[in-house]
Amino acid sequence: MLSLGQPASVDEESRRELLDAVRRAVADIPGADRWEKVAITGTPSEEINAIAERWGATMLILGLGHHNRLDRIFGSETAIAVMRHARIPFVAVPATSRGLPERALVGMDFTDASMAAAHLAAQLVPQHGVLYVAHVCAFAGAPAEPGDLIDLYRAGARAKLDDVVAKIRHQADCAIESFLLEGEPADAILSLAKREACALIALGGHEHGLVDRILLGSIRTKVLRGAACSVLIAPPTPRDG
Repeated sequence: MLSLGQPASVDEESRRELLDAVRRAVADIPGADRWEKVAITGTPSEEINAIAERWGATMLILGLGHHNRLDRIFGSETAIAVMRHARIPFVAVPATSRGLPERALVGMDFTDASMAAAHLAAQLVPQHGVLYVAHVCAFAGAPAEPGDLIDLYRAGARAKLDDVVAKIRHQADCAIESFLLEGEPADAILSLAKREACALIALGGHEHGLVDRILLGSIRTKVLRGAACSVLIAPPTPRDG
């Protein structure tokens, strides 16, 4: 689907020309002849989510632009706007992406949404690949004494992370590794993804509370803007039906 951001400047002839361009762009993809293609006018974040709802889509996939800096910036901002309204799993894909991710990273905060992201990522990584599951700890760099709050938090986070990995192993064919990270969450996730050459970062989607929208929303936004790989955002609850 191609959604146009300036409806006032797009007439019916232009819309048809763009639809023809969409058809030509996907013509060489196996099975694309059976796809439904449309070109619509409107604000991308509204129209893409609206048509996904009408079609009963189970996943949204957007491109992050081409190689030049300007396309990458605008692609990211469109993806962010769509992500903020999405109620189904959402994947933003860079122009360099080819095939399924052989190495993927899940940012785990132990919410239902991040667990959904982990399960989705596990389904995408092939048997010979690796899934990394990482939790970014609070109290970054703070010293801990045995039994104090920081020590208990870190021990609890490690135990919960081990439990999460055990649950994912039941459905994953790939290898799984876990990490406890420290630092600003988005930076820590992006750094690990780059170090391990991950082709996908998976995160939980937003809840509806104000604090979550401000804090967790900013993490997802920063990851989408900074990632050199695909980014998957899972909603907090599965789609009904």
